[in-house]
Amino acid sequence: MTSGIAARIQKISFIFTALPYNMVSMYRKRWLIVSVIFFLVTIPIVFFSTSFLRCVWPQKVWAHKVNTLEKLDEATRHFSGIELDLVFDEVTNSFEVNHPPDSSIHLLLSKYLQVGATHANCRYWLDMKNLTASNYVQAASALAKCMQSAKLQASNFYVESPYPEFLSEFQKFGFKTSFYLPTHLCEEKIENLEKEIATIQSKLKKYPCNFISFEYKDYLIHSSYFPMQDKICWFTAFGSSNKVTSQFLLYQILCDDKVKVLLVPFKARHGNR
Repeated sequence: MTSGIAARIQKISFIFTALPYNMVSMYRKRWLIVSVIFFLVTIPIVFFSTSFLRCVWPQKVWAHKVNTLEKLDEATRHFSGIELDLVFDEVTNSFEVNHPPDSSIHLLLSKYLQVGATHANCRYWLDMKNLTASNYVQAASALAKCMQSAKLQASNFYVESPYPEFLSEFQKFGFKTSFYLPTHLCEEKIENLEKEIATIQSKLKKYPCNFISFEYKDYLIHSSYFPMQDKICWFTAFGSSNKVTSQFLLYQILCDDKVKVLLVPFKARHGNR
């Protein structure tokens, strides 16, 4: 086998040495041109690829809006964590996986976690859509029962709400919590921005959370005002932003040790909604 390969290599070498110098030079130039074209085409694809981000930062890059069982099954095979949206029903004492105003598919969190339990190390970012002063205690208890029934660890659940005053109840059950911050702060004038930041700082002091969560565009603001606070953030689309500048910002975010999660879009083969 080895002698056969050696003979082929020797034959190829003989062919190239037998070619005129000008022909060999022509082949080299062609290969150089092809290599340069391949490099120029590949670099932008890799630079903008969320798959590349996931490969480099597998523990930080999670899938956004995984609200169906089909998408859950696929996402858990590619990501170490996922984000889903929850609506709590006080009457049935249960959570529905849904992002209003999307139409309901009547998917209960209890069923969702039973499927997800096959990936025991998966982590969950829970975007709570309707926590209120009248239901947060009941909701925390209901979530704990769902988690225990699926035999999952509470520390793998990140409960998010724009009302940090309701999140301490979830901490009692071992869940991690995140204060969902106001969006588009990067577009605010300095006077309004400082008022918003002061309000956030006051709430965090009174109701400490494990994380603050925000859209990636506000990262520079929050890294400046909250440098020691652990952060989780999301990227869903470039929109009207400069794509190159925004992509560089994503890399900067992922290189920050204080950023623990970056949500990215994930289009599954089935179950996107």
